[in-house]
Formats: sequence, structure tokens, C-alpha cells
Amino acid sequence: MKYRLIFVMILGILISCQQPQSNQESPTPSKVVLPEKRAPFIHTVFFYLNNEVYDEALADFELGLAKLADIKSVSNLRFGKPAMTERDVVDNDYGYALIVEFEDAAAHDAYQIDPIHLEFSEAHEHLWAEVKVYDSIMKD
Repeated sequence: MKYRLIFVMILGILISCQQPQSNQESPTPSKVVLPEKRAPFIHTVFFYLNNEVYDEALADFELGLAKLADIKSVSNLRFGKPAMTERDVVDNDYGYALIVEFEDAAAHDAYQIDPIHLEFSEAHEHLWAEVKVYDSIMKD
């Protein structure tokens, strides 16, 4: 009986000292092939409006800007008015900013000749005195 008790105690100690086993298998090296990621192409447009543009024309202009999102090559599109931040380096003189994201330069090129874009430009060009465009390729 005494030996059984000692045996059970030693067995209990050995079991409690054992390293916990993980159910996860150790990772095996394998080659992972990721799809090629393209850097997004960002098309930023600043519209400097003529002095006398009425609310009615601006509402139509905003509808035209929103419709540009229907162009198939557009990944993302946003537009808005200046935030009117007061810092020397900030230009608040433009009327609207348009930021369009494309998958790549080819998608941007398709946008430029899309009938929706051409129609927008023709219908609204009388509203702006100047347009500034900045195209950028973003880093990952």
C-alpha cells in the first residue's frame, strides 16, 4: 500500500511537470503566392468657380460630380468644399475638390475618355474659372 501511494505521488508529480501540448501543428515552410498589388492612382481636381454661380447650378454640378462614380474604372470617388482651415499654407479659394481613385493609370486613362466624364466636362465647364489637377501614384 505504501509503495502504491509513493508510486501515485511520483506519477502525479511527473504528469504535472509535463509541458502542455498544443493542438496546433508546427508551421511548415511553404511558398505563399500573393496576388500582385498595384499602387492606386489618385486623380485630384480643384475647381475654382466663377464669381456668380447660383445655388441651382451648384446643385446640378454636385449631381454631375456624383455621377462620375458610375464610370466603371472608378474605384472610389469623393468630392466636397474647402474646410476653410486658417493656415498660411492652405488654399481655401477653390469651390470644390474632387478625389478619384483608380486601380492604375490605365483605369484613369479610361475614365478620361468615358462618355460620362466628357458629358460632365461639357455640361459644367462654364461654371469654373480655373481647374487644377494633381495626379499621384500612391506607395503601398
